[in-house]
Amino acid sequence: MIPLVSRLSRQREVNQLWAGLGYYSRGRRLQEGARKVVEELGGHMPHTAETLQQFLPGVGRYTAGAIASIAFGQATGVVDGNVARVLCRVRAIGADPNSTLVSQQLWGLAQQLVDPARPGDFNQAAMELGATVCTPQRPLCSQCPVESLCRARQRVERERLLASGSLSSSPDVEECAANTGQCHLCLPPSEPWDQTLGVVNFPRKASRKPPREES
Repeated sequence: MIPLVSRLSRQREVNQLWAGLGYYSRGRRLQEGARKVVEELGGHMPHTAETLQQFLPGVGRYTAGAIASIAFGQATGVVDGNVARVLCRVRAIGADPNSTLVSQQLWGLAQQLVDPARPGDFNQAAMELGATVCTPQRPLCSQCPVESLCRARQRVERERLLASGSLSSSPDVEECAANTGQCHLCLPPSEPWDQTLGVVNFPRKASRKPPREES
């Protein structure tokens, strides 16, 4: 254990302590950040996502938001791969979450949803939900605490009723520009709805382009 930032900034065996964890660049970045806090910031750790990202090397938007919300109680949302998947399914966003437009939407949603009273707990719960329940394949929907709010589940049920003839084929008012290719958040026209996938329809990654043939 390294209890103080000042000790971390001087620790010689950071990579040795990091052994077995992988991502050794993170150990180096951690020490670089500690040195900056001690040598340039007077030993004062930045307390907001904005200043953490601004002043500490290697700290991106997600890491800054996680530190600020968990350690300092700032009401700021976070989006990692797990949270992105949860948000895409809750809001039935089928487009590639790595696209700039969808990513912006997800960060905006995360900021709207974060609990201002317990932001760290909320963000950790969202990450854990995606890691253990709302998984990429075979999600445990029956165990999901937000199943009743999940538009992906609602879409699955609607498609089931349509297939059985129990529901008319009237358009879903929640869908925007469905099947026209004009909505940048819906399932892409190249990746139509697949009932066998269920909620795993959301989200879809961009299809890889085939390699160019040499002439």
